[in-house]
Amino acid sequence: MRIFLLLLHASLVVAPGAALSSEPFPVVVSTWPFVEAVRAAWRVVTAGFSAIDAVVDGCSTCEELRCDGTVGPGGSPDENGETTLDALLMNGAGRIAVGTSTNGATFKIPGRVGDGPIAGSSAYADDEVGACGATGDGDIMMRFLPCYQVVESMRRGMEPKLAAADAISRIARKYPNFVGAIFALNKNGVHAGACHGWTFQYSVRTSSMKEVEVFTVEP
Repeated sequence: MRIFLLLLHASLVVAPGAALSSEPFPVVVSTWPFVEAVRAAWRVVTAGFSAIDAVVDGCSTCEELRCDGTVGPGGSPDENGETTLDALLMNGAGRIAVGTSTNGATFKIPGRVGDGPIAGSSAYADDEVGACGATGDGDIMMRFLPCYQVVESMRRGMEPKLAAADAISRIARKYPNFVGAIFALNKNGVHAGACHGWTFQYSVRTSSMKEVEVFTVEP
């Protein structure tokens, strides 16, 4: 999920299983320490439902709880004081799915669309490779499609940590003052994050964990 100053954007990845290994799947990953959203997605995927079902439930939970006070009804209103939600669901071909939910920038022009619903910017998934979720200054990040870049870098053999760092550095070279972060998950369940301009946290639950764990990434 996602926050930039008063902008929040929820990104969540669910991978219920893998063709090559049963461990550490299923995996649920979310931006920020939105533990309840991850728990909700985990309950759905471990009950035998699809990755898409789990993503929807996780994002919906964050909207209902108004995560960080900026996702869901009443959060980050437009300049008319109304709530506008942007969302994305992407099925990576069955076993990996990603989703985002965001109210967008506070006091935005009504009808403004940020990077939240743009595949490849806020999130991206490919069953053959893995998935990515992003958060931060969407108006800048959407120009680079960072999550598409991450997945394609992993396709070429780059580890998640390096793929995420590479995508962030591409943006930082052009916009050194931007604020943003990425998490990457490959098809083997290896995850990592990278960020610029702030300290980033993301939440993970796997079959080897007894509870959701929050990972901290320094810029």
